[in-house]
Amino acid sequence: MGPLERRSPLSSLEIQTRRCARNAASLRDPREGRNAAAQMKAFAGVGYRARMAADKPFGFQTHPSVTSSAPPEAVYDVIADLRNHVVWSGEMAASEGFRMLSLDAPEGPATVGTTFSSSGSAQKDTFHDLSVVTEANRPSRFTIETDATLERRSAPTWEAHFIHRYDITAEGDGSRIVYTETIERVNYVPYWLKPGIRTIFKPWVNSADRKQLHNLARLAEERSTG
Repeated sequence: MGPLERRSPLSSLEIQTRRCARNAASLRDPREGRNAAAQMKAFAGVGYRARMAADKPFGFQTHPSVTSSAPPEAVYDVIADLRNHVVWSGEMAASEGFRMLSLDAPEGPATVGTTFSSSGSAQKDTFHDLSVVTEANRPSRFTIETDATLERRSAPTWEAHFIHRYDITAEGDGSRIVYTETIERVNYVPYWLKPGIRTIFKPWVNSADRKQLHNLARLAEERSTG
């Protein structure tokens, strides 16, 4: 590692993963703590090296919402089992050009510090993501931070740090799901996020995300009544 890399500030994702590793090391089962800490340390190193270029603060944000007849606990449980994400945002997706393609995640409900990888389509391009769960408060909030790499066919690779937050509240006999997506940092600003075009792109993202939230709501309803 050269002098420039040593001086580079830690990203929020690396800070989170290091904190999670310290928390894991304090678990009552020493062996479990060592294993979790080793996993988080490895993930932090890989994620940090992969995302060194995503260092420009940005702050683009969308937050669509939908309602579900499923209770908040059922919605949360579908979100927290990460393997479900490839179902409601992949298999059930309305568009082939905007969906999750693959996901490698542990079984069972994710907790703070759980890491996973995934890929997704963005029209003709492909995302490759490394993610960590940073909030897991059943049944009200679940947050994921992601280091995303978009391999673009006709432009340089785009790197970005995303925060995905799901807020779930009781509404009537069911629940409301609010999804807040924040692009926190980028390595450069692509054309669709430049001023002017951004005002057209934002409603499109909200609409596409809302369709996937409806899939999430439907899956939670099926699971809660099944």
